[in-house]
Amino acid sequence: NADQEYFADGITEDLIIDLSRLSNLQVLARNTSFKYKSLAVDPTTLKNDLSVSHFLEGSIRRAGDQIRITSQLTDVDKGTPIWAERYDRKLDDIFAVQDDVVKNIISALSIHLTASEETALSITKAGNVEAYDLFLQGQWLGNIRTRQDNALAQQFYRESIQKDPDYSRPYGALAVAITHAVNAQWSDTPTLDRDRALELARKAISLDNTSPHAYWALGFTHLFREEYQQAEDIITEAVKIAPNYADGYGLLALIKNHVWKAEEAIEYTEKAMKLNPLYTYEYLYNLGVGYYTLEQYDKAIDYLQKALERNPNFSRARMFLSASYTGSGMDDEAEWETQQVLIQRPQVSITKIEEESAYADHPVRDRFVAQLRKSGLPEK
Repeated sequence: NADQEYFADGITEDLIIDLSRLSNLQVLARNTSFKYKSLAVDPTTLKNDLSVSHFLEGSIRRAGDQIRITSQLTDVDKGTPIWAERYDRKLDDIFAVQDDVVKNIISALSIHLTASEETALSITKAGNVEAYDLFLQGQWLGNIRTRQDNALAQQFYRESIQKDPDYSRPYGALAVAITHAVNAQWSDTPTLDRDRALELARKAISLDNTSPHAYWALGFTHLFREEYQQAEDIITEAVKIAPNYADGYGLLALIKNHVWKAEEAIEYTEKAMKLNPLYTYEYLYNLGVGYYTLEQYDKAIDYLQKALERNPNFSRARMFLSASYTGSGMDDEAEWETQQVLIQRPQVSITKIEEESAYADHPVRDRFVAQLRKSGLPEK
């Protein structure tokens, strides 16, 4: 049902993250998997497009306090199912069903588990289903990235916390939503909000120190507080917990770009792309900034243009594109891109960039600012 899509998406993403914890299983990320949502999936097409050996598909139907989940694991070479199950349960059993699906996949694929993975899998999930439902509604809205939806998402996360104060996920998600709001200049109290986000993200880990989501939220929060080493240390822990966590490597790449370590940023981005071959514009942006840092402007322009094709409103990518054009001697193109930035963000200026950018002080940052100035970005 359309009004339950957020619930189905949330459970699907949870299964992806659970499976990404397994070191002997490569799992494609949410963005790639969701491209096939509601489509008739042909095993041969999946094999050719994504080079996968198996795919998991299913459906979720929810009515009142009852839930039906079907799940099927298919070998793409043979085109035949190797495991299938239907669950007719009370909604309160949703966490047990997720655990069962993961364990059956491990058994069907004969995956060898490390001792730490066996320990993690032996811990049965539990939680308040109402809090989980509120959290998933917040996630659905939070992914839309508008001011209104961000505010609504924050409200759902707060209600989830009220429903179950010991549930880790909404604390981390609320920290991320608040950080996004501050970054987008939707906050009247940015310093207080960044401090609150840090407090919430730390709370998430204190409640569940095995959750890669919680570590991602704390790393993201540290990054935009310009606490770069803390951010890197935390996200490194996230990918230790989940070795196939594409968003973890994507955030590591972003952190490396913020301290102008281009080679490592490119390496992490390419690793994330392997796990998420139908990647988002952020991955292209990371590559563009990396090549900009290396003064390989042709490559930077190519990747930044591709990022903007996917998200024309991403003004930060447009700024780096303008600077890359300037670096290539393409002054007319640079001036045009800067004018587009000013149409999208009329208040942006050199002063604001220098005050608000989370990029570390470095000669590359000085070059970036000088090139934006040359392209016509106003001083104040």
